[in-house]
Amino acid sequence: MKVIRGLLSRTFFVAVAMLAPLLVVACNEQDDPFEFGERMNTPTPTADGTSSENGVTSKEAQASPTPLPTLAPAAAVATVEARETAHLASLFPESKGDIKMAEWDHKPLQFENALIGYFLVYGYDWNIEIIPTEQDNYQKALEKAEIDVVIEFDRSSAGDWYKTHIDNGAITDLGSMNSSQDNNRIVIHSGLAKRAPEAAELMRTVRPSPELIDKLSSSISSGRIGIKPTVAVIKFLKENEETWRKWLEPEVGEKIIAAVKGGKISLVNQKCIPAGGSGGAGSPNC
Repeated sequence: MKVIRGLLSRTFFVAVAMLAPLLVVACNEQDDPFEFGERMNTPTPTADGTSSENGVTSKEAQASPTPLPTLAPAAAVATVEARETAHLASLFPESKGDIKMAEWDHKPLQFENALIGYFLVYGYDWNIEIIPTEQDNYQKALEKAEIDVVIEFDRSSAGDWYKTHIDNGAITDLGSMNSSQDNNRIVIHSGLAKRAPEAAELMRTVRPSPELIDKLSSSISSGRIGIKPTVAVIKFLKENEETWRKWLEPEVGEKIIAAVKGGKISLVNQKCIPAGGSGGAGSPNC
């Protein structure tokens, strides 16, 4: 047994002696684990508790940037509102101002307002505001310039009010759009004739036939799938170009043609209404 133990001990020491050089060589050939990663360039600690690297202390290398001042609530709100205003301005072309037209539940009047409105919006760059009005209660609003235009002003029922305000220059009579109803006058606040003379001249000139007014206005209907007045106007413009071209200057007529071809069917002139809010040149509405 002693002989066997002696042989095993010698064999173990011989094996260790043979493996030791191999382990040393293998360790030398491995990469230094500290040559890479976050500990590769570990800064040298300094006496003040900071560290330095290439002569630059951590205080210098990691100095915090000067914080930007925080906007006051009022300034922040003003900034947001300015951005919203700029965004809306990008959707709507510049206009000359607003023209307010009285309207009530009367289809011929709705067609006539839409026709004049379409010319003013797309031909002359005015904004049109349709003001719901009681049929027999528009005189005071017209006198105060709360409305600018009443296309079917009933002269016969206005009595002395009409004559008094015509005589003192507060209102201006531009004639009748429908030649079969001479007492229904286009009456405007006289201030409109001063600030929008082209609008007043247009209303003196536009005279569709009574038959066309009756036919196209009868197609107007309400509801989600109804026919809007502007749709009836588009039909008129497409089918009667030779007629309405005579009412407009050539360059204005070209603008109306462009609007019709561009699918403009609203009295609000919008450059681009993004489909689903996404927008872009690929949007069918842009």
